[in-house]
Amino acid sequence: MTGYVLDACTLINLYCAWGSAANLKAFPAPFHVGAAVAAEIHYVRDLDSRGHIVSKKLNTPELFRHYSLQELLPNSQEVELMVRLAKWLGDGEAEGLAIASSRDMVFCTDDGAVRKVVKAQGIQVSLASTPTLLQVWAAQNPHHLNTLPYLVKRISDLGKFRPHRSDPHLSWWMRNLET
Repeated sequence: MTGYVLDACTLINLYCAWGSAANLKAFPAPFHVGAAVAAEIHYVRDLDSRGHIVSKKLNTPELFRHYSLQELLPNSQEVELMVRLAKWLGDGEAEGLAIASSRDMVFCTDDGAVRKVVKAQGIQVSLASTPTLLQVWAAQNPHHLNTLPYLVKRISDLGKFRPHRSDPHLSWWMRNLET
C-alpha cells in the first residue's frame, strides 16, 4: 500500500471530527484526493462559539492548510476505468476508486454503492470507512481512544453520517454515541 485516496464524504467526516485535516499526519501512509473531490468540497458544518451548528465555507487551500493532501490526476488507464465506473458512481468516487485500484492504494469511502461495484466488477482494491479510519487513528495513541465518543458525535451531528445498518461498524458507532 502506498497511501490512501479519500472520497469527499469521508474527507468531510474526518474534517468534522477533528475540525481540520491535521490528524491525518498520524497515519502510516499519506492521504490523497482526486481532482474531482478537490472540486466538490465547498462547505462543512462546524460549531460556533455557543455550540450551534453553522455552515462554514471550505475551499481546498483551507482544507490543505494543516495537512498537505496531494491532489492526484488520473492517468489514461485510470480514466478508462473511471468512465466505466461512472455508470454506477459519482465522479469523485469513480475517479478515486480508479486511482486507488491502479496505484495499490486504499480507497476511503462510506458509500455502499462503491462496495457493490467493487464486488460486482471484481476490482482489486482495499477499502476503508470513516469508522475504520477513526479506529486506526485511535490505535496510534491511547489518549485518542478517550476522544472517540466525542469525535463520533461530531461526525454524526456535523457530517450527518451514520454507518449503514449492514455496516459491521454500526454497533461500535452506536456504542460510542451512547458514551
